Amino acid sequence: MKIYLNPHYEQYRQIVADIHESFFDEGTTIYSGRNIIKTIQLGNKIVAVKRYKSLGLLKGIIYTLFRSSKALRSFRNSAELRRRDISVPEEVATIEISRYGLLHTAYYICEYRHLPDIRKSLIYTNPYSEDLMQAYSTFVARLHERGILHRDLNPSNVLYEQKNGKYDFYLIDINRMKFYDKPVPKEDCMENLTLFWWLTDTYKDMLNRYAAIRQWDEQDIKTAINVKIRHDKNWKRRKSITGKLKQLLP
Repeated sequence: MKIYLNPHYEQYRQIVADIHESFFDEGTTIYSGRNIIKTIQLGNKIVAVKRYKSLGLLKGIIYTLFRSSKALRSFRNSAELRRRDISVPEEVATIEISRYGLLHTAYYICEYRHLPDIRKSLIYTNPYSEDLMQAYSTFVARLHERGILHRDLNPSNVLYEQKNGKYDFYLIDINRMKFYDKPVPKEDCMENLTLFWWLTDTYKDMLNRYAAIRQWDEQDIKTAINVKIRHDKNWKRRKSITGKLKQLLP
């Protein structure tokens, strides 16, 4: 067992070390799918514990020899995001469990924030809040200006709350990030924006607000729309191929 612990939580090291053995018997499950997420009590705090799906032989080799685990990447990315003044649920620890010398499963533990994501308020609500859309567009522009590329920047991975008339956003599911020492290149920004939603009026509104903040011109907006059209076509093609393969395989 390897434990990577935020120094602020050193006093809870033993409790963290026991999580692997007690995971299925304690806490409250808030998500169960490919991965499992539970909330547990850690001292006077409630934390979220994400248990990643157990790895097979091939992925065990890859994540042992060539790549950091998703849990460890989340832990490190959280610290880097906070260093760049971007809000995330604070990282607590990562636990890695090996079998026969290969990574078998891992846990990522972070502060639990009981907040909604932006889907309901911006995607599924009509009309949506103009103020929230402006605040979200500004937040994404700030990410890109600070050299931060969240590779899974879909609406379910951005939590928000409103305090004193101001919106605060928190990034989650942060294992797939890329950091630059300068603003994110424009073409990468355009591709990243495609993850917001389908090519709807809501998407175009977000794009126009973002473009105004970044001082993009009309040609930039047209290019971003074309990037979005291409992205959606490729996504549908991949889903179609995947669906056909699933039908062929037992």
